[in-house]
Amino acid sequence: PEGYDTSKELIIDPEVVASTLTGTRGSDNFGHTATYDNEGNMYLGGISFGTGYPTNMGSYQEYFGGGSIDIAVCKFNPDGSNMIYATYLGGSQEETPHSIIVDNNQQLCIFGSSRSGNYPTTDNAYQPRNAGDVDIVISKLDAEGSKLVGSTFLGGRDGDGLNRSFLNTNYGEEFRGEIILDAQGDIFVAACTSSEDFPITPNAYQDTYNSNSSGPLSISQDGVVFKFNSDLSTLYWSTYLGGNDADTAFGLKVGESGNIYVTGTAGDRNFPTTAGRVQSDWPGGQESAYVAILSPNGQELIQSTFWGTSDDDHSYFLDIDEENNVHIYGQTTGDMLITQDVYSFNPGSR
Repeated sequence: PEGYDTSKELIIDPEVVASTLTGTRGSDNFGHTATYDNEGNMYLGGISFGTGYPTNMGSYQEYFGGGSIDIAVCKFNPDGSNMIYATYLGGSQEETPHSIIVDNNQQLCIFGSSRSGNYPTTDNAYQPRNAGDVDIVISKLDAEGSKLVGSTFLGGRDGDGLNRSFLNTNYGEEFRGEIILDAQGDIFVAACTSSEDFPITPNAYQDTYNSNSSGPLSISQDGVVFKFNSDLSTLYWSTYLGGNDADTAFGLKVGESGNIYVTGTAGDRNFPTTAGRVQSDWPGGQESAYVAILSPNGQELIQSTFWGTSDDDHSYFLDIDEENNVHIYGQTTGDMLITQDVYSFNPGSR
């Protein structure tokens, strides 16, 4: 290719560096999420349906907690030849991991959901008990997987963390959402809630639950975005993000200025947008993708836009490049604008 440095080895088909199986002997397992640390170690977050996951002696929770499923996490070295640790994480009911990330001290941060009243929390947890139904759980394991640095519930009396609305169009879509960290190690999460009493902080951008069900089979739901300190003892801020119908918050990143970029799916035209954006007005269809930018303290909606077609559009992932451009990834059933000189296979194929 033009510009190729001929002094370097050209690799057309990269080799697999590591690939391995892990699971519970004689029982089912599903992988949900994965990440890596600054030394290239690999981390897996999944669910185990019973006893026998290959935990190590000294891990935080060596044995299955009960119920039908527990979170199971493990850490591998960079070439996959050694499992550094493996542990369950769960109570007497059901737990599922949604998203994981590692801080600069190789401490694994886990965002998930739990039905258990006895999911493991730490003594200084912001919310030590399940508030009802399914709650969000956020936990941090030390580098050896042997103890909890912090762990807390977060939720109200109805369902929290799970996307159980009509915006659930793909297998496993109820388990979306994302956990990220800033340079100080503070923890941010984008998720969903059906609780009118979800813990919202004073002066939050949106302090009122604003969702109604649409049809007999749907569940009302708003997005939520919140920030914790690094040991999950203090909720810095928390806000709803949504309009009259079901909404999701699935992906987020922290920009250079500290602003919080959020993406997901809006279920109604009154989802909050700001004037002068790419698509301030509802583009049509039953659902639209959106990108919203919140202030660092969660009290202001700086910018917000729809992105979509006259049919249905969903956004799942977001990132920011070195020039501060926003990139989103999702799905459309409509005639999405395709720009010139890009790869495009079978435009208009849903």
